[in-house]
Amino acid sequence: MLPQSFLGQFGDRIVVQPFIALLGPIGFVVPFLMGLWAGRRRILERPAEHVMLLVSTAIIGITVAVLGALPVSLIIGGVIDPPSDHTLSLIGSMHDSSGVFGGFGYAALIVLIAMRLGDRQGPITLAIAAVGQRSLTCYLAQSVVWAVVFTPYLLDLSRTLSTATTALLAIATWLATVLLADRMRRVGYRGPFELLIRRITYQPSMTSATRSRSSGSRA
Repeated sequence: MLPQSFLGQFGDRIVVQPFIALLGPIGFVVPFLMGLWAGRRRILERPAEHVMLLVSTAIIGITVAVLGALPVSLIIGGVIDPPSDHTLSLIGSMHDSSGVFGGFGYAALIVLIAMRLGDRQGPITLAIAAVGQRSLTCYLAQSVVWAVVFTPYLLDLSRTLSTATTALLAIATWLATVLLADRMRRVGYRGPFELLIRRITYQPSMTSATRSRSSGSRA
């Protein structure tokens, strides 16, 4: 159950924030280290040299994700009765953990599809690539949609929408972000949050370089 008011949500967040700060990074360590490992071996940049690894990762990762999500799906779909709270917490942990494998699997599958497409750059490919180039902006835009639709003190449609209509909403939201990103690509706009991150990341170094040049010219 989500809090029914903004103040209630704020209060709940304060209580759980120490646990999130302590345990949250643990869930990111393995994907982060795997990303570093893959980056050092340039698996995504040179996929032709790692086809077997990509195929194995896609098959195993997606299979584990589907199996891990199956118990939750059966409970939500009403196929089986909800178990005890203890069992439900274990199922939830399994669901979350298997999702990490799914992330690896789908990433590998996308690379394999990109290899198959080769250098073909039709309008659909360019539009999807534009989403990747503006991933933070698109992610935040999608998050706003979910927050507005499902937060109890906003639209509160969590009990109104079925699983099918929620899936349709997800597809429609994704397509909207694809169209938005492609529009930005066409006008040569990088994306507001990408520009913000770039400014935050590079501004200190640019400022230091400017000061160094100024000091050198005065000398």
